[in-house]
Amino acid sequence: LHVGAVHHRVRLTPRWFVLTCAHFLLDHIDPILEASKSRGDGPEVLVTFLKSILFDASLTLDAYGMSLEEELRTDPQEAAPESSSATSQAPAPHAERPHGRHPHGQISRLPADAEGCEERCAFLDLDDTTRRHLRTLEPMFHSAMGTVLEEFYETFTQWPLTAPLLTDATVQRLLAQVSSYWFELAQSQFDRPYSVSRTRIGVIHEQLGVTAQLYLIGLARQLASFVRALFRTHAEPRPAIAALLRAAFFDISYVMDAYMDARAAAVLRTEGYASQLLACLNVGVAILDPQLRLRSANPALLKLLGTDAGLIRHLHLRDLLPDPRVVALAERARANPEHREALQTRFGGRLLRLNTMRLSISSSGVGALSPEGSTPSQLALLVDDISDLVHLAPQIDQLEQHLSETIASIDAVLWEADPQDWTFSLVSSPVLQLTGFREMHFLGRAGAWLERIPAPDRERFVGQCRALRDGERSEITHRLLHADGSVPWIRTHVVRTPRGTRPAVFHGVSLNITASFEAERRRLEAITRLSGNVAHEFNSVLTVVSGAIAMLAEEATPATLADLAAARAAVERGATLTRHLQSLAHSRPLRPRPVLLSDLVQASHTTVERTLGANIDLTTQSVADLWWCQLDPAQFEEALLNLVRNARDAMPRGGRVRIDTRNVRGDTLRPAPEIASEGDHVELALTDSGGGMPDEVRLRSVEPFFTTKDQALGLGLSVVHGFVRQSHGHLVVESRVSEGTTIRMRFPRLHRTLPPLSGDPAAPASRRSVLVVDDDATVAQVFRRLLERRGYAVSVAHSTEQARLRLAETLPDAVITDVVFGSSPLGIPFARDLRTNHPHLPVIITSGYTKDSLDLGPDDLFLPKPFTIEELETLLTRCFRAP
Repeated sequence: LHVGAVHHRVRLTPRWFVLTCAHFLLDHIDPILEASKSRGDGPEVLVTFLKSILFDASLTLDAYGMSLEEELRTDPQEAAPESSSATSQAPAPHAERPHGRHPHGQISRLPADAEGCEERCAFLDLDDTTRRHLRTLEPMFHSAMGTVLEEFYETFTQWPLTAPLLTDATVQRLLAQVSSYWFELAQSQFDRPYSVSRTRIGVIHEQLGVTAQLYLIGLARQLASFVRALFRTHAEPRPAIAALLRAAFFDISYVMDAYMDARAAAVLRTEGYASQLLACLNVGVAILDPQLRLRSANPALLKLLGTDAGLIRHLHLRDLLPDPRVVALAERARANPEHREALQTRFGGRLLRLNTMRLSISSSGVGALSPEGSTPSQLALLVDDISDLVHLAPQIDQLEQHLSETIASIDAVLWEADPQDWTFSLVSSPVLQLTGFREMHFLGRAGAWLERIPAPDRERFVGQCRALRDGERSEITHRLLHADGSVPWIRTHVVRTPRGTRPAVFHGVSLNITASFEAERRRLEAITRLSGNVAHEFNSVLTVVSGAIAMLAEEATPATLADLAAARAAVERGATLTRHLQSLAHSRPLRPRPVLLSDLVQASHTTVERTLGANIDLTTQSVADLWWCQLDPAQFEEALLNLVRNARDAMPRGGRVRIDTRNVRGDTLRPAPEIASEGDHVELALTDSGGGMPDEVRLRSVEPFFTTKDQALGLGLSVVHGFVRQSHGHLVVESRVSEGTTIRMRFPRLHRTLPPLSGDPAAPASRRSVLVVDDDATVAQVFRRLLERRGYAVSVAHSTEQARLRLAETLPDAVITDVVFGSSPLGIPFARDLRTNHPHLPVIITSGYTKDSLDLGPDDLFLPKPFTIEELETLLTRCFRAP
């Protein structure tokens, strides 16, 4: 303690005392380790030495603080007396908060200045070599952090001195912050933003009630644990230990600065009166002579009392404010120059706060403070109307509390940035959960936020922000690199805020939307599976109906042919609906081939014009060197017509439609979760001049069965989305109210040409035997009757076990098997067993699911349900073609 008092007296500041301690410790690392009897002794001796130095430092810094407080109390140039007690039982006015302190610490701002950073780095030899050694600490921090912090907080939550400060909620929050502190230390450049962050640690600890001594005790325990860990993880730990200690004492020097400043501020807030005297210029001031009669008053007092100067001149204080306590207050102040007292009284329905102060006559007139030993001549009565303040104080506190709780409860980060160099001057505490780094990692560090955005997203993010004009807003979806290696999806809302004569700033709110993306993906997957299952079951039904119609048509009379044709048309409409459902489920049968989108658009030009009608103008344009892509031309035309019909319905009074085809390089794609491939794409963009869609409609536009039209199924755009996704592309919907809509279909670029399809099969043989395997007796009966009418010998099995028994008795010329039996896809392994055991036996697989959605190879024969008799005969002909 005496060391601290002497150092303060000779003006050696705490920061240089701490840094000198660091040199003393660093100079003894090698001698301690070399003098140790064994490698195991060295770490423990070094740890004990480290703890001893920090123990001494805690006492010395405490003496600094006490000396500073005493100086501020006694130096008249630093402080002036102020009243601090009250005799009234009236409600206390709203308490003044310490300067710069937020109610609950949810938002951090960058202080204006932090000096001495380079000086301290030079004194501690914090050079590039030290920084490189610090980088090597990260693996050790990763492996040891959990154990170190668990032991640390277990000890401190059981210690009576610290237990009240460390509730369960506090510990969980501090665990993340302390972990981030050490990783920040390992990555630090020891620049101004970093030094500011270390200063803020001291401020936060002081606000929480953690003394400097407790801070140093806690730091000593953690440092000791990490030093021990370095001996376990490093063959030669000395450079890493020296780097760790240099960085830690650099931090301590700033933390202690904050503690000393906090002590000084606390003393001035309670015993320094110069600031309050200046503030009293806005309150009522009365100058009273020794007999307590009014000599002069300022306008504020006249306004408070509701009178004019001519009526109250020489009025006695008891007549001025008819409360006997007021006169008693003044008399006590007159009798005792050191007496400081405040009083609250009511006057005219208002609550007033009164203070008294003895004055002396100076050469410059009334108002100088009484020097020691002078004869008091007058009193100053200070009158402040606190009625509104007392009533508003609880509301202000409640509002601040609600704001703080709101900021803490939402998983979003509020920030403010300089548009020139992207330096954050404000950021809220949820940034730790969003990025893994605390607020001070970003404050004051140019581009620190942009460094967390992956390169493909960064240029677009900056471009969209800088394109904003004053007052404009933008919504940006991008990825963010978390400290743990994950890459969550973020939605950022940015506004460019003008500030009068000062440069504008960006204000932003960044929200993690990864969970909502995942929830939406799972929801759509559930709808997809449901659509596929419904399509499969419906196809089985249509197979029976279609087969029955085909058989009836062979024996129909002219009178019944029209009815059968209507029934066949109804089956085709049902088949079209199942194809839509399969497209939605990304399982519609596709026949892709290499194409040029411009050729497909040109081929569909007439149909598109007819669909749009005469009152809508159509223009098309394509780049000259359009890349090839691979897709099903028929399904593409259906998707295009769906988009055209949507555009037509959006312009009932006419308008314009433009269709553009172009190449899109992968490095220019706007990243989004639905983009499966980031390579080059070919794009078709259809733009209409309709009324556009609000965001709530646009975001649901591809959702199945969602529609804003009467008499519509809501499958149009969802079918397009399913087709594009099944073609390994992605769909982009852009729309603004009153500005029209643009739909972009993008397909991956094709870099090679696929081989041509095989030719027609040979003619079928006659009188062949076929085994039909299907658990649906009605479907199996349809197969039997259709095939028997064409001369085939047909046998039926309703399970794979039954089919194997039939095959053991007689081997047929071909097998037709369903895929799903009950709830299991047993048909595929059954077909593979047949190909293995009977390689020359043709096997046809049939299903209401599509071939793409099944685990089938390119050489598997597949018959989709429902089918026509012609499709069945063609496939059997291929089975029986001559070798």
